[in-house]
Amino acid sequence: MSKVAYSASKEQFIQDWRTNQFMNKMLQGAMNNRIGYSPSEKRSWEANAAKIVNLLEISEIPNDVQVAFEYKNPFAGRVDCMLFALGSDKKKHIVHIELKQWSNDSVSQVYDTGIFKVEALIGREYQIVSHPSQQALGYQQNIENYIELVNEPEVRLGGYAYCYNYYYNSLPNDLFALQYEAVMKKCPLHGADQVNDFAHRLHDLLSGGEGMKVFT
Repeated sequence: MSKVAYSASKEQFIQDWRTNQFMNKMLQGAMNNRIGYSPSEKRSWEANAAKIVNLLEISEIPNDVQVAFEYKNPFAGRVDCMLFALGSDKKKHIVHIELKQWSNDSVSQVYDTGIFKVEALIGREYQIVSHPSQQALGYQQNIENYIELVNEPEVRLGGYAYCYNYYYNSLPNDLFALQYEAVMKKCPLHGADQVNDFAHRLHDLLSGGEGMKVFT
């Protein structure tokens, strides 16, 4: 997992964030691994990290869970965030998370048979893009196809989407429309008001800690 912009234990990651070291390390890691970024991506990294700090603190997962940002997925973009640890089942769990800053009034449904897409405000214009759960599923399938390790019996790979400015219990909530149900079953989507549910799920998956046994 050397193709990441940043990796550290949960404890170190939160310390880096609290002491204003995270972004310096993130940018240096991106440079070392030839991960390019724009000014808008840099702002997104900072916003994403703040929400992951909050999520991990709520989850109360062990301090030695390994956290990584901007993993260079084989032939298919970059994964926003990944978590590595043993589960209570002693399996090696890898959780990858697609992060979005979208709000309820910036997304609408797109009807496209067999393809889970939305229209979202990105920058200053609306674009047709994949539903966050569809993006997570695409990354998962790519990892499974090209990283032999994740197909071993003791490894569990799971994808999630976290739209931390989007509220499930507010209207409009097009991201949770019935047409996206199938893909959300494969890679669940969590909104801002579902952070506790997501944190509890992470706790169940990663409660064994020892992230370096999985990350390496």
